[in-house]
Amino acid sequence: MSWKRRVRGALDGVAQAAGVLRAMEAARGAAPLVLMHHRVLPRARCETYPFASLALPLELFEAQIAWLAERFELRTLREAFDGPAPTDRPLAVVTFDDGYEDNYAVAAPILERHGARATFFVAADFVAGRAALWYDRAAAALAGLAAAPFAAAAQRLGVTTTESAGASLQACVEALKRLDGAARERAIAEWEALCGCSADARFAAMTPTQVRELAQRGHEIGGHSLSHALLPQCDDAQLARELEASRAELAGWCGAPIASLAYPDGAYDERVLAAAERAGFRLACTTTPPARGARVELLRIGRVDITTTRISSPDGAFDPLALRAELAGFHEVLR
Repeated sequence: MSWKRRVRGALDGVAQAAGVLRAMEAARGAAPLVLMHHRVLPRARCETYPFASLALPLELFEAQIAWLAERFELRTLREAFDGPAPTDRPLAVVTFDDGYEDNYAVAAPILERHGARATFFVAADFVAGRAALWYDRAAAALAGLAAAPFAAAAQRLGVTTTESAGASLQACVEALKRLDGAARERAIAEWEALCGCSADARFAAMTPTQVRELAQRGHEIGGHSLSHALLPQCDDAQLARELEASRAELAGWCGAPIASLAYPDGAYDERVLAAAERAGFRLACTTTPPARGARVELLRIGRVDITTTRISSPDGAFDPLALRAELAGFHEVLR
């Protein structure tokens, strides 16, 4: 991977020198730039985390926020789209999906040290302690299986196990998304029974009290469904419940209406858009890159996915030019 980062770094330098980055930034338009995160952890924990793209080392996150705070006006999603126009700096929004405990304990204090507030999209069942996230359960169970049962599980999902164990595990979790909710639950429950494993403290959620405190400290709390269901797979009744019940519960915790939503796994269709609007959400984020220079559709707000490899140098240190190229959309062209 480091050689790819070296090549990318060289191309970033060329793009900067040639004025390409400046041109792409100008073409981005005045719409708020929305960034997507999931977890902020100590580097050693990131290295053993089963979903590498979802965990950012805390020193990398802090360096990123410091860089952003000097160049952007950082607002919550609702403030960015409903507040006054910016004066002298473009707008950026830091968002987090799911509701992990490190969002409260690690990410929020870093943001606040730099005068910033974020939008935290919370899966209500996860935070209320009713259910671990399905993909965390799957990762824990798959990692606990012996070689033969793991190979059998992968084969049933159509996954070959010729890659590394970590890559095979991630491929299995990705394949689970193609199953409907009931079939996915049966598979995970079977693996948990075989290995006796379940999602542990590595996958801990915030508490409702912590969510309320974040809201009181000026952060925005947004919806992320009840169970992190893949919303297009839900029937009409389940879809309405996933959106409406979660919004009502979050509003009860925070003592204020909930305006924003992030679609779990970025999955949505026209039926989901209509249901989100009926549920009372005015803003909703996807996981797709922002549309450059186009008018923003408020229920399909694109985000820049921030990962370790996309904003760091080959030695793992923060790379400001890489972040600038990522935000400008240059890396999206390379991909």
